[in-house]
Amino acid sequence: MILKSITLSGFKSFAKKTTIDVHSSVTGIVGPNGSGKSNIAEAIRFVLGEQSMKSIRSKSLGDLVFKGSSTIHALGRASVSLTIDNSKKVYNDNVAPEVSKFLAYDEIVLSREVFVDGGSTYKINDAEVRLKDVQSLLSLAGIGASVHTIISQGEADKILLASPKERKEMIEDALGLRIHQIRLRESERKLLKVKEHMNTTELLRREIAPELRHLSSLMQKLGKVEDERVTLLENYKKYFKYENEAIKDLKAKLGNTTELNAKVVEIKQQLENLNKKETEINSAVSNVHEKAKLNQEKSEKQEERFVIEREISNMLYEKKNILSKINDEIKTLSIDKNIFVNFKENINNNLDSVKKLLNQGDIVTAHNVIDSTKNILITSNSWHSESINKEELNTQISNLENKEQELNSKITNIKTNISEIDEKIEKLNSGKIVDLQNIYREKSETERVLRDIENKISSESYHRANLENKENDFIFATTEAQKFVGHDAMNYGFVDMTSYDHVQNMRAIERSKIRIEEVGIINGGEIKNNFEEMSDRDKFLATEIEDLTKSQEALNTLVESLVTTIDNDFKKGVEKINFTFSNFFHDVFPGGRAKLFNVETVDEENGVETVSGIDIEVSLPDKKVKDINMLSGGEKTLCSIALLFALTSITPPPFMVLDETDAALDEMNAKKYGKLLQKLSEKSRLLVITHNRETMNECDILYGVTMGFDGSSKMLSIKFDK
Repeated sequence: MILKSITLSGFKSFAKKTTIDVHSSVTGIVGPNGSGKSNIAEAIRFVLGEQSMKSIRSKSLGDLVFKGSSTIHALGRASVSLTIDNSKKVYNDNVAPEVSKFLAYDEIVLSREVFVDGGSTYKINDAEVRLKDVQSLLSLAGIGASVHTIISQGEADKILLASPKERKEMIEDALGLRIHQIRLRESERKLLKVKEHMNTTELLRREIAPELRHLSSLMQKLGKVEDERVTLLENYKKYFKYENEAIKDLKAKLGNTTELNAKVVEIKQQLENLNKKETEINSAVSNVHEKAKLNQEKSEKQEERFVIEREISNMLYEKKNILSKINDEIKTLSIDKNIFVNFKENINNNLDSVKKLLNQGDIVTAHNVIDSTKNILITSNSWHSESINKEELNTQISNLENKEQELNSKITNIKTNISEIDEKIEKLNSGKIVDLQNIYREKSETERVLRDIENKISSESYHRANLENKENDFIFATTEAQKFVGHDAMNYGFVDMTSYDHVQNMRAIERSKIRIEEVGIINGGEIKNNFEEMSDRDKFLATEIEDLTKSQEALNTLVESLVTTIDNDFKKGVEKINFTFSNFFHDVFPGGRAKLFNVETVDEENGVETVSGIDIEVSLPDKKVKDINMLSGGEKTLCSIALLFALTSITPPPFMVLDETDAALDEMNAKKYGKLLQKLSEKSRLLVITHNRETMNECDILYGVTMGFDGSSKMLSIKFDK
């Protein structure tokens, strides 16, 4: 994989789309301070997946988007793309499928886009991917495997200023030992987990050991009652078969209660219908229209009779008045005192009798008394006929008698009519009464049938309750049998019931249960299951401990192998670095020497434990200097660059970015720096951001960055070969 170009759009000061072609060995980027040169290095960090905002001089991802100027409005997003030449097709079986599909392309475009709200996306050939996929792809090209792919101003001295332990880690990273370190840490973590798991497993095995011993003891006792259990099992099977058949027989004898209940509902409905008919007939007897009409007619006749009787009463009252007048006239007559007294007494008595009879409603008797009084009056006429107007009185009385006779005839007719009406009403009622009598008989018969069915249902309920008790006893016996002999007791289908005696069998069952209980083990099946389960658990734990022991041994072997590999590769790598470092150092300091060597230092945190590290020894011509701290600033920079270049040359990436790493060098040292660039460019393409003229002379192409009047960075290019 070879880097072809870098494209920025809206990133920091680069408002417009800007493309930098990286076809030459050394590509230089120059420009005044504040023009945006370093933004290019930060753009590369950004697209490679940099997560530290400090490394790209921002507080948040949103700050990376162009903020606008007086002539250009602010943008909503920014993007950076790296175009990589993959015509040689790099393959790796360990790459995830999400990444391996892109390796078939001749050109791979890696992009990262950021939005003002801080959102960020990664893309490979316009397909959205994860940061993990980006890192996996870059690792194939050797980008990201070393921390020295992008070296900014001030970072060059880090390896010199680092502690021996930190310096060793940097070198391990440059040698590609990080993957081994990761595997080593993972193996050590796995080993720690295996040990913890083993301790837990051994603890579990120790915890179940007492219970397993107890169950083993119970199993020995259980063996003593196995014969008794066999006998009990057979007897239980016979018992269950007998009881099962008995329950079946009871069920067969029971009637269909559902049908009986349905019949009860039907009969009750019939009774309800009869009651409705009875109510309707009673209602008809007392409220039919015809009867109401007859009663109305009877009432009118009675009212007419009352009027006539009242008229007769008035007539009698009038006759009484006439008689009273006659009495008054008699008083004026000069008759014998005794005769008059008797006459008066008779008249008064008759008048009192008439009053009483009228009050009592006895009109006929009152009429007879009046006739008697009339005769007395007629007799009295002979005494004083000269003073009484006989003709006149006879006429009045005759008229009254005629009218009375007429009224009595009407009363007789009215009575006859009332009697006829009563006969009609009675005849009307007599027909309905017959219907009622039929209904009463039908109701009586229906109620009798209902009582018979309800008695039958009651009997069925009694027998069903007995059946339910028998079934409950069967269920209880099932539970008890399973406790003593297990589920096999229910396999009674083919048991021989010849000469079976239910009472003797029940006694045999009770005897066997007592003997088993005397041993102290009731639920033998459960004990067996628990023992087998606990034994299996113990065997599983023993097997797991054995497997964990093997895993522990394998991990120990792997850890030892990784430690050995890391140590050997590190030693070989340091030898290679020392060789290259010495050559680079000799180029910049002719006659000088430099090398790396192992040191043991005390861990400051623990104060006792020693850790290994790497220190640097240098020797300059004409100077008795061995400690790097005694070098001048420029010498330190050249020494650091020589070491970094030596580290990088061991596993060279497809490109390197050097961001003003020569800033501290004078003209003479800058020339030495240029020699290092030429050597390094033989293995990697270099993108050099610089102010130094000598460094510019080493570049094949120069890109000039300037800040335009519109407030955005612009680029110009010069190719020296033309």
